[in-house]
Amino acid sequence: MIWRRFYQVQEFLDVLSGRLREAVKEWEDSGQKSILA
Repeated sequence: MIWRRFYQVQEFLDVLSGRLREAVKEWEDSGQKSILA
């Protein structure tokens, strides 16, 4: 039971980090200088 919960957490973190990476890439592609200025 505990291991299954741990596996679910790991899977959730993998998905979260993947989406975060995509968001950062999109943010950089859209031109971060115009946003920061």
